Amino acid sequence: MGINKVTFIIPSYNGWDLLEGFLPSLCKLLWREKADVEIIIVDDASTDNSADRLKKSALPVRIVTRDKRGGFTKACKEGAENASGSFIFFLNNDMTFEEHGEIISPIIRHFEDGDVFAVAPSSLIDWRGELLDETPTAGKWEKGFLDIPHPGSVPVSGRELFHASGGCMCVRKDRYFELGGFDELFSPFYFEDVDLCWRARKRGWKIVHEPSVRLYHKSHETINKLYSPLEVNAIYWKNYFLFIWKNINDRQLREEHFDYLIENIYEKSREGQAALLGCKLAMRIFRSHESKQSGEEIEDRQLLHIS
Repeated sequence: MGINKVTFIIPSYNGWDLLEGFLPSLCKLLWREKADVEIIIVDDASTDNSADRLKKSALPVRIVTRDKRGGFTKACKEGAENASGSFIFFLNNDMTFEEHGEIISPIIRHFEDGDVFAVAPSSLIDWRGELLDETPTAGKWEKGFLDIPHPGSVPVSGRELFHASGGCMCVRKDRYFELGGFDELFSPFYFEDVDLCWRARKRGWKIVHEPSVRLYHKSHETINKLYSPLEVNAIYWKNYFLFIWKNINDRQLREEHFDYLIENIYEKSREGQAALLGCKLAMRIFRSHESKQSGEEIEDRQLLHIS
């Protein structure tokens, strides 16, 4: 195993239509770069014969097949357990890299800094007719709620991020497992990446941006086939609350969160019932949750830039 070998983990459920479109170009780009990589497709109990089609395609990929669909979090964890690389590049199947430039070298060079845990390329989405880079993130705490805006700043190589997207991030494998990987508390999707990066930053590790590597993201291509808009938003809010209740340990911030909880849910409910439904789901789940935080060094206020 090469010391800089990268394993791509691509979870997929009934995603053959996406895989056949972007996998050949990804393989071509990596071959042209002569990168030391492997590609693992985690077939999450698909019913569209994705695994058989991949085998017949003769593409240089490994296939891990799950017997029961578990969603993004569980598929990524199983893929990581089969990875032979020193680095793991989690990638959605609705991502497409630009057809020029390198992928691996610009990403790997950041890991020469021993404090870097994860590197995120630029992920471009169509936002009202314009391309928006969804990678730059910040964390803002206001009235007991956490906002994670995209600041819209000019992308800078090495700039630290609040978190990286689980569908587009490269991490050190040893530290990923040291942290326990994506927490299945957040199944089937949303906030598992925010949680992982938060725990990494608690240890003093960095999440950085590499904008020279660019992908185009067809957001929610799989999710929208499986869930209604209300279900998607309720899952988002469920995991939003679970993230706060699990990770915010500062007493004053927690008290502030619960002081404003009803007011904030009321405000969000003006846009629909998803926040209220998500809060109810989170309460049911969190009752039986056991916190396993360990190795923390950085305080919540420091990560949220609160004096």
